[in-house]
Amino acid sequence: MHVPVLLRAAFHKGFQVEFIRRFSTAKTGTPQATLIEKTMIKPMHPTLFFGKNHKLSFLDQISDGRYIPIAFFFPKQDSSSSNTKSYISQLLKDSLSKVLVSYYPFAGTLMDDTNIHCNDQGVEFQEVQFDCPLSEFFDCPHTDFESLLFPKGLPWAPCDKNRLFSIQLNHFDCGGVVLSLCMTHTLGDAWSAFNFTKDWASLSRGASVKLCPQFDGASIFPPIDDYSAIKDIKAPGGQCISKRYVFSASKIQSLKDKIASTTDEYSKLRNYPTSVEAISTVLLKSAASNSNKPSLLFLTTDLRRRAKDIIPPKCIGNTGVPLYIFAREKREMELQRLVGEFKKEKERVSSAYNNVTRETLFPTTMETIGKAVSMLAEIDKLDLYVSSSLSKLPAEDIDFGWGGPKRVIVHGGNYIQNVSILCDNLRGDGIEVFVQLEEQKMHALESAQEMLEFASPYGGT
Repeated sequence: MHVPVLLRAAFHKGFQVEFIRRFSTAKTGTPQATLIEKTMIKPMHPTLFFGKNHKLSFLDQISDGRYIPIAFFFPKQDSSSSNTKSYISQLLKDSLSKVLVSYYPFAGTLMDDTNIHCNDQGVEFQEVQFDCPLSEFFDCPHTDFESLLFPKGLPWAPCDKNRLFSIQLNHFDCGGVVLSLCMTHTLGDAWSAFNFTKDWASLSRGASVKLCPQFDGASIFPPIDDYSAIKDIKAPGGQCISKRYVFSASKIQSLKDKIASTTDEYSKLRNYPTSVEAISTVLLKSAASNSNKPSLLFLTTDLRRRAKDIIPPKCIGNTGVPLYIFAREKREMELQRLVGEFKKEKERVSSAYNNVTRETLFPTTMETIGKAVSMLAEIDKLDLYVSSSLSKLPAEDIDFGWGGPKRVIVHGGNYIQNVSILCDNLRGDGIEVFVQLEEQKMHALESAQEMLEFASPYGGT
């Protein structure tokens, strides 16, 4: 294994830069990379006095704080493109400095569990050159390669209070790039990360836009002093196997038809599953097929949609509350039942927020979270699964000047077992799914009838 060798530190265009010789993974045959530059990008203008302290919301407090690792793949559009490596790098750094003026908490430091000091420390930006074409990652089904695209050791790691947001720009021999982000969950959810990146891209390509992110989550979900009942819940962690699958649009349609098949036309119309419902329940049934324990699936619903008259559409932070599906025994694992429970749970949450006011929103949210926490009272006696969907997030709008991304991934990590993440398959159709399971559960999923019938292992197809 090559150990990173520090060559020198210098000042380059006002930024302190570290040049590091070469690093690679311990596994022979994996792509190697040269770390070209590592620097801190500060907001173009100092943060005003009234914005120096950003108060976290209750939902920010309980978010766990680990770094969410998201990567955007941009193949080179054509051979005549004049976008050189140095041009792309400088364009991204300049526009990042501009966007941080509006997203000033991202460039701060975490003071405690209720405050971010917006001291304009900056965002870490590092640049890497790989010795291979982008296709080595784009088409590769091996998820262990993906960690190279992110700042070392950051994906899903606990938050460093002095590093809330980190970016890695990856260059490839073919001219393609991958832009990777690691944002502490304390700052916000995946929607917040996507919205930040979309605004950053708008400034990069010179679009005439007025940025208006709103950091007022604490006024809607006030922070509390004691949330130990939630914080002390530890999800099972440990070694897992990670794989990616693709559900094509035609296969999703067939799966939905199969789940909804019934002689009762009213029931068929009412219970016809969404794509997320169909895929999430198939993954649950398949992974749990060899287990005798009760199964609990946790998902998240975004309150930006359910309380849109109260939560600003550009609210940056965490605004999700949990949904859950519980199956005590195998006979409760039929897909029709699981989808029905999924719909009932969404209806329950929708009903709770239908007539919510600004005064009742926080108590309603506390009650919703309390019910979910009570389900985890005996977490050691059940199998916990977590599913998240990034489908329908505005990935195609993220255009830095060379077109939108052709693939978006969330990288895994062994800090938690039994996770699935759904993303739109941007260069084809359907949905790409990242799955991370304990070994026995992965074997069960791979051999499950519905997975063999409706899903294909990812391989660039």
